[in-house]
Amino acid sequence: MSTSTNSLTSFISDYVKADRKLLLNSVVELTKNLSKILSAEDHECIKLEQNNPQFWRKENLCKFYDFYLNLWNENRVSKLN
Repeated sequence: MSTSTNSLTSFISDYVKADRKLLLNSVVELTKNLSKILSAEDHECIKLEQNNPQFWRKENLCKFYDFYLNLWNENRVSKLN
């Protein structure tokens, strides 16, 4: 990724994480989208993780948002190659 793309991605990520409702909705949408690219077993693990009440604390949502977004982007790039 170019520097400008990284800067834009970082800006968007910071923006999403600053708004709890947007962060929550983004994590939910990323989870739905990941179900299309992950194995059923991996997706089930994510859903189990979300059953933990600690998952929904803002600092954890931020970590998972980054994790999910990276997973999504890595998979998209690997499908292009």
